[in-house]
Amino acid sequence: MKVRIDFSFIFREENLIPYAPEMPIRTEWFINYNQTVLRVKGIYTAPSGLESTCLVVAYGLDIYQTRVYPSKQFDVLKDDYDYVLISSVLFALFFATMISKRLAQVKLLNRAWR
Repeated sequence: MKVRIDFSFIFREENLIPYAPEMPIRTEWFINYNQTVLRVKGIYTAPSGLESTCLVVAYGLDIYQTRVYPSKQFDVLKDDYDYVLISSVLFALFFATMISKRLAQVKLLNRAWR
């Protein structure tokens, strides 16, 4: 009869990582999506126009290019983003600012004549 003793309560108390017999391999650590690039001579990275996104090129016998970004792109607009609405609000605010500025100038001029 085998007796298994659970020592996991020790790890929780001391905030230690519990032992795992295998190393976890996370697929998000790799950027080639199971495409083999043979005889890589160099890797070149460059920032793209978007924040949190960069371009990676691996060259050698083959050439592989990809865009690398976080899993949740927080700085990219969605496909269904309403450009017309935001543009109309922007223009309305611009014209409201111009009208308010003109009305303030007229009010100051009238106050100065009193």
